[in-house]
Amino acid sequence: MAPGGPSRRQASFGAHQVAEYALAMALVVVGLHVNGRTELVLVVSGGLLALLSIVSKGSLAAWKIIPRRLHLAFDLVLEAC
Repeated sequence: MAPGGPSRRQASFGAHQVAEYALAMALVVVGLHVNGRTELVLVVSGGLLALLSIVSKGSLAAWKIIPRRLHLAFDLVLEAC
């Protein structure tokens, strides 16, 4: 990168996982306070997001199965859904 050019800072993957765990928990909590189809969508989305963080290769994972690049691709799929 050229000196004086814009810097591109990236958050660590650990911080990414912390944010995903927090978002997953928030989705489940909010989902449990609504009724109908919205409840199901929020709870399932939160569960999938938590599961994705649990099985991805990162410092906060329980099982290191999915590589980081694939995790980020799944993030995009979940966001699109």
